[in-house]
Amino acid sequence: MIDEVLAVGDEAFQGRCLDRVRTFQKEGRTIVLVTHALDMARQLSDRAVMLDHGLVHAIGSPDEVVREMRLTILRHDLEFAREGGTREVEILGGSLLRGHDPLAGALAPATA
Repeated sequence: MIDEVLAVGDEAFQGRCLDRVRTFQKEGRTIVLVTHALDMARQLSDRAVMLDHGLVHAIGSPDEVVREMRLTILRHDLEFAREGGTREVEILGGSLLRGHDPLAGALAPATA
């Protein structure tokens, strides 16, 4: 069982831990990874289980379970999705350009 081990230590320690996990995988060992590091779970896992308040909420591929976890977090805490930032840089508009040449100009509106 590996419980949030990748959330502690410096980069070198985390690298050694990942190497050890990959060695265990090559040896065919079963690993139970307990983590909130969703991308790490996707990288290291073949199957995933999500618990919500101690109850099994989702079981499946890591991609499916991580997607469900993110949706569940959003349902419970909309602040999870807010990203106010400093507004030092703000995108005010955009244009769809022709092909890969930005000098070709914006696309003309479609005519009927």
